[in-house]
Amino acid sequence: MSRAALPIKASWQPLCDALAAIDFESPSPELGKLVAQSFEDAQIDTSHPRYFGVPHGAPSEAAIEGATLAARHNPELASRHHAPFAVAAERKLVGAFARKLYQRDGAGGIVTGGASEAVLTALLVALARKAPSFQKKGLAAFQRPPRIYASIDAHPSILKAVRVTGLGDESVRWVTTDEEQRMSATALAQSIGNDRRTATPLLVVATAGTTTSGAIDPLAAIAEIAQRDDCFVHVDAAFGGMLSLTKRNDALAGIEVAHSVAFDPHKALAVPLGLGLLLLSEPELLERVFAVPARYVPRTKDEPWARSLPWSRGFRGLPLLMELSKSGFSGLRKAIERRLLLGEALRERLSAYGFQIVNRTPLPVVCFVDAANPSGKMARYLTHLAVVARKRAGAFVSLVRFADGSPALRATITSDRTGSEDVVALVTALVEARSAIP
Repeated sequence: MSRAALPIKASWQPLCDALAAIDFESPSPELGKLVAQSFEDAQIDTSHPRYFGVPHGAPSEAAIEGATLAARHNPELASRHHAPFAVAAERKLVGAFARKLYQRDGAGGIVTGGASEAVLTALLVALARKAPSFQKKGLAAFQRPPRIYASIDAHPSILKAVRVTGLGDESVRWVTTDEEQRMSATALAQSIGNDRRTATPLLVVATAGTTTSGAIDPLAAIAEIAQRDDCFVHVDAAFGGMLSLTKRNDALAGIEVAHSVAFDPHKALAVPLGLGLLLLSEPELLERVFAVPARYVPRTKDEPWARSLPWSRGFRGLPLLMELSKSGFSGLRKAIERRLLLGEALRERLSAYGFQIVNRTPLPVVCFVDAANPSGKMARYLTHLAVVARKRAGAFVSLVRFADGSPALRATITSDRTGSEDVVALVTALVEARSAIP
């Protein structure tokens, strides 16, 4: 076994002290050495086969080659004029994933930096769709304040989006969840009904794979409720969207009627961080928000700068293109199915040793407590298990809390490098930690 996935302060503090002493006024050869050492000793290695934390794929050699090519040639994708092939390649890439999720032609979208950028973009599109004068008048285009609906387990990037757009935190209605941590469709309908007379129901953000437990909201029921008030439906499928590439895509039933979907290859596939997709059933809506006058760039139909927030940007989609060139969707499907099976194996092995699984999801996200110990549901006890797992097996698991405040340990199969031996090592370390407690 190589180094642990989590460094300790004794390893990274001297490096930070050395960094603080460097003067950038003159060349600093020692800085390169510090950077190299930091990758070995001073960061959580999210590509490690025993990293069971939040989803981050371990980039493949093909994806790394793509990232290197993009950096070396530094193409400008603001306009087709500068990089016609790269723009066409990203458009084809996004279209291919949109067909997988929407199960039809005609959908499209854009490459993003991740789901946070995607939810902000979806909110802006929803505002422009609801009020055609929004791009000129802003929020003054609404006679009644817009409201956004999301489950209490939805990603907090929603709050960043409403703050950036000037809507504010109070515009969000947090909807309760059921016993499986999924948004309650009944509570959503009631919340929208309560707002109908005094506000403008605008956007429902559903989640397909919550960060805490991997829960998938009832997408079809949510879409049906939202349609009654012409609410825009955005699905955060940053991690769970990978199911659309497998035979288990029935878990995403209803996603095909969403107005927009966020999917992050950097969470679910073997590509570096910073690569997300925003997919839309009506991609032409993007130009309502982002098509602004610019005399210094050539204008043709569907220019990238007229469809997204950035102007100048690089070839962010190239790592995924290169991974597809090596694996194709068939190879991606096999890799995902393997991780799903490892998730099932982890659940079975934990249960066999007396741990209780406290979440339900088809994704490889396993939340558990120790049913074999009287203190097994206490945060302090669970933290002890996590610490011992890091020390003895070099395995990283996280303590999470559900909406009711109850704690659990969460282990996610995040990397294609993770194997059955890593699952065995994790569970063995957790069992040893339990026996070490007086």
